[in-house]
Amino acid sequence: MLLLFAALVTALLSVCRADEHEYRLYEDLMRFYNPLERPVENNSFPVKVTIGLVLQQIVDMDEKNQMIQINAWVKYTWHDYKLRWEPGEYGGVGDLRFPSGKIWHPDVLVYNSADSAFDSTYHCNHVVY
Repeated sequence: MLLLFAALVTALLSVCRADEHEYRLYEDLMRFYNPLERPVENNSFPVKVTIGLVLQQIVDMDEKNQMIQINAWVKYTWHDYKLRWEPGEYGGVGDLRFPSGKIWHPDVLVYNSADSAFDSTYHCNHVVY
């Protein structure tokens, strides 16, 4: 019983330390960050954005009418030089999640939905690593 308690306390302390490191990293990255500025060191440089589609589920397939219904994520990848850090300086934190609107992201919307209730303003978190 004592061994189980010691393991639980150690695990909780590890989680608390990780949260402290993530909080400090988030605060350090956001200190002078402006999400309205393109992430380039020189304004004449382009931002190279790679776009991919990650298939999550095939919902329905109608071979006769040549229609398929899927659920998929659109994945955007780009380099933001203002969002880099040394994981060793932040307790080994290698990635961090940001709410939509907190960091710059490409102004791209993929609209291809037969659903009339499609929400083109859907906001999601961004993973930075």
